[in-house]
Amino acid sequence: MQLVIIGARNTGTSLYLVSLAIRYGYSVTVLTAEHDNLNGAFENAVQVISLNISTENVINWIKNNLVVFTSALLITTTHDLYATVAAQVADWFGVPGPDKKAVAYCVSKINQSETLSRLGFQQASPTRVSLSEQLPASLIATLSYPVVIKPVEGSASQGISLCRTTKEALVHLEHLSAKYRAQPEIIPGGAVLIEHFVAGQEYCVELFDGVFIGTMKKNKRAGSRFIERGYSSDIDLTESQIDRLILMTEKITASLNLMWGPIHIDCIINEEQIYIIEINPRIAGSFITAIIRDAWMFDIADALLKRLSGKHVEIFRRREPKKFAQVMFFLGCDPESWQVPVASQLTDSKIKVIYAPQFIPERERRAYVYLVVE
Repeated sequence: MQLVIIGARNTGTSLYLVSLAIRYGYSVTVLTAEHDNLNGAFENAVQVISLNISTENVINWIKNNLVVFTSALLITTTHDLYATVAAQVADWFGVPGPDKKAVAYCVSKINQSETLSRLGFQQASPTRVSLSEQLPASLIATLSYPVVIKPVEGSASQGISLCRTTKEALVHLEHLSAKYRAQPEIIPGGAVLIEHFVAGQEYCVELFDGVFIGTMKKNKRAGSRFIERGYSSDIDLTESQIDRLILMTEKITASLNLMWGPIHIDCIINEEQIYIIEINPRIAGSFITAIIRDAWMFDIADALLKRLSGKHVEIFRRREPKKFAQVMFFLGCDPESWQVPVASQLTDSKIKVIYAPQFIPERERRAYVYLVVE
């Protein structure tokens, strides 16, 4: 089997998916944009190729460089920006993958908003702004603050900010405009959404083949940029909340025709209200898949490799985790004394602790501690 990953990261899910594929005896090629910087991220057996990522370029590269029967070709992505390309390339080669039209539709947060409104899951429509045009200062001044400003399409929460005043909103929009001029691929199309800020506990929800497979708390650092502090399977939700979360996310996924493989949804739960923030038609990153594997007992990466190979995946819908799993990130703002200089782990019959440095400047991350309790 030849696995081609179109876009990857040097953390969590990407590393685990690659190592799992190698363990299964697959050949692995990662196609990446130059700015992704994956030098030394994977095992020596992995071929890492930098190129301008587009559907046409990737198809031509695979045709010209990989001698493999289509029946042995697996195509996926572990990167937000390339979900549409991966789906289109898989469709072109006629290999298993998500519906290309559904993925292309869903990566736009505008389309997500329209779907949520149609289903009755969103009360107010967001405001759209184009970075390629003059910023509408008069419109920004009329908004009801606080608001969240984010690209219509983007990567790993980059470019998202909480703005409490008109001045903060205009400063952030100017910042996004500068980024768009310098690297337009980071904010595809230059479109930005402005949404009303919703307070509450944020959760990640994971689905596979349209079925709910688990959820977890997302902990964030205080501030305007929503920097990840960690994730926990200690969800602290009532049975009613879980049932409504399952019903809502499965209904949204079905409505968007995202019934193949992994789907990652971010939401905020405030008492009895559930607010969908974002729907991602791809496998989740960071330690999310690890927590689903270790706490909810479903290995998303293994299931994805099976589906890419055309195999059936047995899915059990659970309403609560079977174990406790949590990851904590040490950030640049933390005391220097909070050091994790080397990677190591501690394990006994009930508890496993893994810790290591992990430098991700755009997320202000410098280390992690991952804990699993039976």
